[in-house]
Amino acid sequence: LFSLLCKEAAYFFDNCLTGKKFTLPVYMDVEHKDMLALGKDALTSIVLAFCEALEKRGAWVGIYSSRAMFEGYMHDEQLSRYAHWVAEWNETCRYGRDFGLWQFGGETNKLRDTKVAGVVCDQDYMLTDYPALLAMTGKNDFREARPAFLPFREDFFTFVASTRIL
Repeated sequence: LFSLLCKEAAYFFDNCLTGKKFTLPVYMDVEHKDMLALGKDALTSIVLAFCEALEKRGAWVGIYSSRAMFEGYMHDEQLSRYAHWVAEWNETCRYGRDFGLWQFGGETNKLRDTKVAGVVCDQDYMLTDYPALLAMTGKNDFREARPAFLPFREDFFTFVASTRIL
């Protein structure tokens, strides 16, 4: 059921990408308490199913989460092929694996002011030149029509989401 739900969610997300071009990977946000409560095995399976489905569509896929969540709530060694955007509001990022983006601050910021143009916002460093890499690979350009992914059934997705599985 989890795998099917993830493929349905990936299809919905894929439809949102249609007609657009991105200069960064497209990321799955993994931080909601209900997701974390599933346990490492289930959560890792969900993340893999979602990322694999989008990757098959030509997307350069990534995972956004905090260092603590990557290390404590997922089997991160199974996710290493996907871009990682690591949130750790600290002076340095202590995440021990490869990552391309580091969110170093937001409401808490140990490196600089919490505000940009007078507004408190999340702040990041890009350590991997994704725009150049994506330009070379042609990935994440969804402006062209693509063949159907799989038949999205909104009624199924709504039913599963309403059962609070996720």
